[in-house]
Amino acid sequence: MAALAGERLMAVRRIALFAALWWGICWPAFVPVAAAEPPSSPLPTAADFASEVPRLRRLCAPLWGDLSPECMAELDRAYLDRDVDDNFIFGSLWRRVWPLHWQGPRPLRDRLVWRHVFEDPLALRIAVDEAAADPQCQAKRGEAPHRLREDCAADAFARLSVLHRDCGRALERDEYMDDWAAWWERSRQGLAEDPEGPYQNTESRRNRALDAQAFDESELQFAWRLRKCRAVPPAAMGRIVGVQLTPLHFRARRQSFELLAAAARLGSTWANTRYGDRDAAEVNATAESDLVLAYLRRAKGTSRGGRCWRLAYLLAAREYDSRTGDLRFDWSGLERHVSQAAIDCARPVVERILREGWQPMEEQDDLADLTWPWAVAPPVLETRFIRRRLDENGRMRWVYESGYQVWISRGRESNSAAADGTEMIVSHTRISKRRLPRLGQWVDEHGRPRWLDYDGVEHWIDAGGAEHWVDFGGTEWILLPPDPLPDGQRR
Repeated sequence: MAALAGERLMAVRRIALFAALWWGICWPAFVPVAAAEPPSSPLPTAADFASEVPRLRRLCAPLWGDLSPECMAELDRAYLDRDVDDNFIFGSLWRRVWPLHWQGPRPLRDRLVWRHVFEDPLALRIAVDEAAADPQCQAKRGEAPHRLREDCAADAFARLSVLHRDCGRALERDEYMDDWAAWWERSRQGLAEDPEGPYQNTESRRNRALDAQAFDESELQFAWRLRKCRAVPPAAMGRIVGVQLTPLHFRARRQSFELLAAAARLGSTWANTRYGDRDAAEVNATAESDLVLAYLRRAKGTSRGGRCWRLAYLLAAREYDSRTGDLRFDWSGLERHVSQAAIDCARPVVERILREGWQPMEEQDDLADLTWPWAVAPPVLETRFIRRRLDENGRMRWVYESGYQVWISRGRESNSAAADGTEMIVSHTRISKRRLPRLGQWVDEHGRPRWLDYDGVEHWIDAGGAEHWVDFGGTEWILLPPDPLPDGQRR
């Protein structure tokens, strides 16, 4: 296994080196990923920025033509030092441009602004590639080694996750969008006119005018961001070989969720404020490293006791933050967005939380994936075999031990048949995923081929011609050579 790991690590490094050499020709020299700096002035609010929007829209008109250098310079000035979460609407009619409810405090010293994302995307990619291939940085479920934040480039993981989040989707849509101006105009009309839109009560109807202004700003920001995304070298957006794509999210070219998870485990403050309590084991591990972040994460997703408990966890986080003597978060929005009655409701709960100390969340042990988000093979827990045979139509079928069969039809669809013979078309199968590009391939010391598939899983051929791989749940799959044909038949 050590030899396999060595081969795989070398393959990962070869891919990263190739990308660096290729793009180094046409991209500025790489610079270290800069640490987040404290803000020199208070963060501008949406209301503060609103007065600039009409002037910028006039300067940059038409937004969906060729933007002048003067326009881009002004948009850079307006946006590069703004928080990446100030406005990241893509254009969905039913998604608020700015949330009605307070989303929690923002970091004071660990801001993530657009400059961090667009300044040198290729440097971010290389830093993440190297860290993802380093075993000490592959924090698993229930681990939160925040002490490795700098050594394992946690902030680079966070920034690259934003690049994948906001450029990945925009660039995919850009490939087939014929008329962005018409698309935004249709969205604007739908927001204003659709009777089944987001204005279903008196409070939300009062926000119609505010949303119209916010929509103008949202289109302006997206027009700027799309131009910045188009300028990102494709290599910076490529798959990170050492990071596994979760099977629960279908992202052809984006790893934002996986990169965010890695950044949170490795100690990125921003990532921890965005990741929430998706996994109790992760939050419990975070509490061992940083109680403030643990309570923030718990507040973000808890359903226990409703809003009173969520607010209590936020107030507990503020209390622990204040005890350090050097606040890490901006809590000024809490009293503006939360009523005194709600704070009074939560106060007894806060006192109980502080008195009892951290109470671990109940963890679940039924998660099959042992390594996520890392594309590394775990110890083998079981072995399963897959036979291969040709059917009467000359198609190769994979036959599992249960009798389940899968094959690719002439229409390139994945077909399956249960043990009872019932057939159906399925979306994703192991055999269909083999059509995706490989991330690397080489020949081992025995002269036999090895490769990394699109998910980062290593495959190898044994002396008998069978193909082996170990999935991230610890199952070793052995794909046997095709069954011999009956006498008198040819392939």
